[in-house]
Amino acid sequence: MLRHVLAVCFIFALMLLIGGSAIAADLNGGNLSVSATFPLGTSVAGNPVVKTVTPGASYSNVDNFLGTGFANQGSGTDPALPTNTITRLVADDLTPVGGGTCTLFRFSVVNFADHDISARPRVRFYLDNAGVPGNVITGFTFNPIVFATGSASVFTTGALAAASQFPLPSTKFWAGITFDNSSGATGAAPEDLDQLGQAIFNPPLVGSSANLYFETTSQGAFLSNNPPGATATFGGANPPPANFGWEFVVPEPGTLSLAGLGLLGLLARRR
Repeated sequence: MLRHVLAVCFIFALMLLIGGSAIAADLNGGNLSVSATFPLGTSVAGNPVVKTVTPGASYSNVDNFLGTGFANQGSGTDPALPTNTITRLVADDLTPVGGGTCTLFRFSVVNFADHDISARPRVRFYLDNAGVPGNVITGFTFNPIVFATGSASVFTTGALAAASQFPLPSTKFWAGITFDNSSGATGAAPEDLDQLGQAIFNPPLVGSSANLYFETTSQGAFLSNNPPGATATFGGANPPPANFGWEFVVPEPGTLSLAGLGLLGLLARRR
């Protein structure tokens, strides 16, 4: 009987760890909130700023802003929705310190335009496939948000609902963003969307990232396996590392242990 109880406890802990059933749909991420904003052209890397690593972060690179970013560009008609205008997808390779069920994440957006822009950020996560994005893990489309002119902001999802939590790999994976105008509802023209992208941060405070990014060959939502594109690094004199601002939080290991022990005690008491 003890063997059976231990097996049940192990399965329960494993379910918590990998996050339940597979996710196939584009999830509605709802509203975002701003956790930090930096003016373009001002680096905070190495300065005595307050570090804001979220407890339980398995990967965190949202503190050492290098003063610049990278715009997605390539805006055009959405292949899946002709009324929608959307950019290319740009992704970064991330290696966390461990996997688990992601319960919250943060990401950065930069606006290079001389005016505010309203758009929808659409986030996609992929497993690694020999150095490029492979099988899709999940995707989120957030409500339109106004990105302030000449700034880089870090946005947080807040605590994800149970149905939106997803399995974060323990090895290298890819995190990317594309932007659209919600079929014209946000008022953003193609030239506006072309000014949006991700902010560059380095070094990560938790986990690591190689000096390269991935960019799709055309515009689109790319909630699919093996998006077409290629990796690259930034050129020019003294180029910044190709590391964008991301953070992922998983439950503390102690939380899983206590949950398993609690279930074991409950089943033993019932027995």
